[in-house]
Amino acid sequence: MKPSASLSLSLLMLPLLFATCGPRPANRPPAPVRLDLPAFTGGRAACLVVADAAGHFVAREGGARCARRFSPCSTFKIPNTLIGLETGALTGPDTVIPWDRERYPREDWWPTEWTDRVHDLRSAFAHSFVPYYRALATRIGREAMVRHLKTFAYGDQVIGEHLDAFWLDGALRISADEQVRFLRALHLDRLGVSVRSRAVLREIMVHETREGHVLRAKTGTCGGQEGGPALGWIVGSVERGALVHFFAFNVDGATTADIGRAWRFDVLRALLSELKLWPSVEK
Repeated sequence: MKPSASLSLSLLMLPLLFATCGPRPANRPPAPVRLDLPAFTGGRAACLVVADAAGHFVAREGGARCARRFSPCSTFKIPNTLIGLETGALTGPDTVIPWDRERYPREDWWPTEWTDRVHDLRSAFAHSFVPYYRALATRIGREAMVRHLKTFAYGDQVIGEHLDAFWLDGALRISADEQVRFLRALHLDRLGVSVRSRAVLREIMVHETREGHVLRAKTGTCGGQEGGPALGWIVGSVERGALVHFFAFNVDGATTADIGRAWRFDVLRALLSELKLWPSVEK
């Protein structure tokens, strides 16, 4: 006996029925945007990592360098500030820590804005005044510093011998990928720090606003003494309304002047503009 036409039609439609009722593939985030990073950095070895609040990479250029750990240099002022606020070593953006001239005597390379004023937290962060943060680390103490670095999962969490210099002398190391994960965890309130500490940090991290965009950032520079090679960082976030992205950019230079702070910000703005995360930048 031959099957009826209606039965044959039903059998043919079964695959379509199961395909319609079965689980649908999850929405995949778009692939990271490809950038010609050396064209922006003049051929200097560099890494750029940009991720959204969901943790999806918007851009990740630099290959294995993005997972390679470097000294955080003065970008460590971000967690150092949080730890200072959480432990009470800092009470707010107006906290003054006097410059200990005997312990940290002025060096020839210091910029004038380091020594032409009395620094509170706000100005010490903005001008990256190293003696302020070295004294702050001493006030925080080793035990509290170790505890918070572990809670933050910050890089390799190594402090080493010198409590007031471990983020400068190469003991502590962190990758660009890890910098972005740390900043995202902070934004999502996953680090166990208070609302007030986060608010103070957000205030002092504002570097620039333009056309409804807010750029929060901290630079860091290591090396470069006596004309030697240098490492430069900028890490932070760029926001427009509720939309936020986190970034970490590091670059090698022949000297500190070769990758100066102003140059790094010019490169960063151009990169973020290329990613449609910052207003257009003239090339």
